[in-house]
Amino acid sequence: MSKTITSRLTVPVPSPRSVSDPLPVLLGRGVGLRSLLEEEESKATGGNPQEEDPVVLLPRRGGLGEIPQTHSSKNQAECQSLPLDELDEPTAGLMPPWTSLGLILYTTFLAGAGLVIVIPTADDYAERLEAGQVFSGLMMGSVPLFATIGVVLNYWQLKKKWSFKSVIYVNCFGAVCGNVLYALAGLTKWKWTLLMARALIGLCNGLVIGPLYISRSVGLLRRSEVMFYVSAVSTLGYAVGPCFAWALAVFVKELRIENLLLDSDTAPGWLMAALYFAFMLLFVLLFQEPETDAESDIDESEGNRVPTIPSSARPERLPVCALITCLWPLSVAGFVNTSCEVFIVTLAQRSWGWSISASALLLAGLMATAGVINFLTGRQLLPHMKSDRAGLLASCLCGALGSLPVFDFGLTEGAQLVCLSVGLVLLLTAVNMARAFSMSLATKLVPGELKPLVNMQSMGFQAMGRGAGAVFGALFTPATFAPVQMGLCLMAALVFATCFAHMKPHKKAT
Repeated sequence: MSKTITSRLTVPVPSPRSVSDPLPVLLGRGVGLRSLLEEEESKATGGNPQEEDPVVLLPRRGGLGEIPQTHSSKNQAECQSLPLDELDEPTAGLMPPWTSLGLILYTTFLAGAGLVIVIPTADDYAERLEAGQVFSGLMMGSVPLFATIGVVLNYWQLKKKWSFKSVIYVNCFGAVCGNVLYALAGLTKWKWTLLMARALIGLCNGLVIGPLYISRSVGLLRRSEVMFYVSAVSTLGYAVGPCFAWALAVFVKELRIENLLLDSDTAPGWLMAALYFAFMLLFVLLFQEPETDAESDIDESEGNRVPTIPSSARPERLPVCALITCLWPLSVAGFVNTSCEVFIVTLAQRSWGWSISASALLLAGLMATAGVINFLTGRQLLPHMKSDRAGLLASCLCGALGSLPVFDFGLTEGAQLVCLSVGLVLLLTAVNMARAFSMSLATKLVPGELKPLVNMQSMGFQAMGRGAGAVFGALFTPATFAPVQMGLCLMAALVFATCFAHMKPHKKAT
C-alpha cells in the first residue's frame, strides 16, 4: 500500500473513531510512521484501539508553521483555563542570546545618553551662536521629535525585509554624522547647524529597534522583565550623559583647550560620535540576527515541511481605544523625563548660579538614583504583580504622589534642593515603571502579527512626549512645574482606570 503525501498539506485532525483509514495523517517529524505501525498492530490483534489524544498545533518560534503536540482531554482543558502568560507554549519563556540582547540594550543606552549629554551645555552653546532660550529648548526637543519620523522609517525598513544589522548600521552611521556636525557647529558660526545636527541624530536614534527586537525574540513570560531592563538602561543613559558632560567640561578646563573645534560645548558631539563608531565595530562581531516571519519553514536536516493552518480570512483589527489608553502613559513618561532633566539644569544654572559641571553632576545623580531604584523595584516587585494592568495603574498613581515634594513652598535654596531631589527621584522612578508596564502590555493587546505596528506606535508616542517635554522644560518655573507633572500623572491614571476592564491580553498574543 502506498500513498503520496505532499510536503505541505493542511488537513483536519483525524477523529479518534476513524480507525479504518488506510494511512494516518502525517503531522510533524516521525509521527506518521509510528502511528502507522500502531494501527497495523491493532488490526492484526483484533483489539479495539484506545482513544487517541487530540493533536494540538502550537506555533513555532517566529510564527512559522506549527509544532504538533498531544494532550489528554484533561490536560487540554487545564491549558485552556490558564491565563495567557501561563500557557505551556514553546515560545512562552523564549530568550535571545545575551550578547545580542546586551547590544540592543546598549543602543538604548546610547540613545538616552546622546539625548541628555548636551543639556548642561545647550544654553551656553546657543548663546554663543546668538540664539535665545527658546531655541535652546527647540534644539533639545528636535531629537525626540525627529525620532518619531525615524520610528516610522525603521518600521518600514524592517517591514521591507531589511535585517536588524542593516537598520542598526544605517542608524549608527547617521548618528556619527549628526554628532560630528554638532561638534562643527561652532566652526560654522550658524545656529541652524545645531538644529540640523540634532535633527539628524534624532532621525537615526533607532528608538523602535529595541522594542521590536524584544517583541520578536522574547516570550510572553519574560517580556515584562526585559522591558524593565530597557527602562533601567534608558534611565542609566540619562544619568551617564550628564556625567560625560561634567567630565568633558573638567577635562577641557584642566587642559585649557578652548578653540573652535574642541571646547566644553563641542566635546559632547565628538564623544558620542566615537562611542557610536566603536559600537559599530563591536556589533559586527557579537550580534546574531533573530528569526523573522519570512524565515523558511523547511527543515533542512530532514527535507520536510511543517504543516500550517490557514490564516483567517478576516484580518485582525487593532483595538484602537485600548491601545491609545495604554500608550498615553508612554507620552506622559517621555514628557516627564525630559521636562525634569531640562528644568532642574535650567533652574540650577539660572536661579542658583551653578556652573555647567555642578548642574551636570546634580542631574546625573538624580537620574542614576532613579535608575537604580527603578531596576531594583522591578526585580523585587515584578514577581508579585498579578498583571501589567495593575502595575501600570499603580505606577501612575505613585507618580502623582511623587510630585508633591516638587511644589514651590517658598523654601530656602538648600531646602528647595532637598525637596526637589526627593520629589524628582520618586517621580522619575514611577513614570519609568509605568513606561515599562505600558510597553509590555501594549504588545499583549494584539495578536502576534500586529506587534511590530504596535511597537512603532509605542515609540512614536514616547518620542512625541519627549519632544514636547524638552521645549516646555526650558519654559517652566518652580510655580508651574509641579502642577503640570501631577496633572499628567492623574490624567493617565484616570483614563487607564476607566478602561481597565478592556485591557486584557489578546487570546492570540505571542
